[in-house]
Amino acid sequence: MTSLVATAGGTRVVSAGHDGSIRVWDPATGECLRTIAGRSGWIHEVAVSPDGRYGVAAGRDASLRRFDLATGVAVDVLTGHTVGADAIAFFPDGRTLLSGGWDKRILVWDGPEEAR
Repeated sequence: MTSLVATAGGTRVVSAGHDGSIRVWDPATGECLRTIAGRSGWIHEVAVSPDGRYGVAAGRDASLRRFDLATGVAVDVLTGHTVGADAIAFFPDGRTLLSGGWDKRILVWDGPEEAR
C-alpha cells in the first residue's frame, strides 16, 4: 500500500498500491467493497474529492486518473507532468486539483480538463 485516504465523512477509506489497483474499504468492518483496476504500474498517491464522489490516482506514468468511487468507472485521464506524478490534493471547492511530480512542477487543474 502506497497511499491511504478517508472520505470527509469517514464512511469510506481509499487505498492504492504498487499493483496499480485502488481499493475502497468500509472502515467500520474492514471489508474491501470494491477493487478498481487503476493503471499498470505503481500508484504513488490517491486523493478523494471533498464530496466523496471522485478519487484521483497519481502514478509513475506521469498521469492522473479520476474515477467514480461508487461505480469504479474511470472518468478521465489528466496529463501534464513529464515524469512521475506523486502528490495530489483537492481544494475545498472539489473542482480544483493540485498535482506535483518528479518534474519538480506543481500543476493546478481548474477542473478535469485543464492544467495551468
